[in-house]
Amino acid sequence: MLLNDGEWNGNQIVSEDWVNRSISNHVQLPPIGWAETYGYLIWRNTFQYESNSYESFSAKGWGGQEIIVIPELDLVAVFTGASYLSDPPCDYIVQNYILPSITN
Repeated sequence: MLLNDGEWNGNQIVSEDWVNRSISNHVQLPPIGWAETYGYLIWRNTFQYESNSYESFSAKGWGGQEIIVIPELDLVAVFTGASYLSDPPCDYIVQNYILPSITN
């Protein structure tokens, strides 16, 4: 729904304006390794692959539950992991497996 400006199956579930505001940058973060900025409960990040940059936004839950959206690639990656004692590998998987498989 966030990838499609709040629309799902032809129905506007959330206003396009709210989606745009929620995924916009509102807070600049210090370097933390997995996000650069923060919207309304939405983390913002940029993936680098080869010579390309891909802006992304994500919703992160505890233990590796995560939804990563890369609009430019029409990509939504959903993770339902259980990595409670270490950093979940979601960004690593997108960076090293998903991006190479869909951009080549």
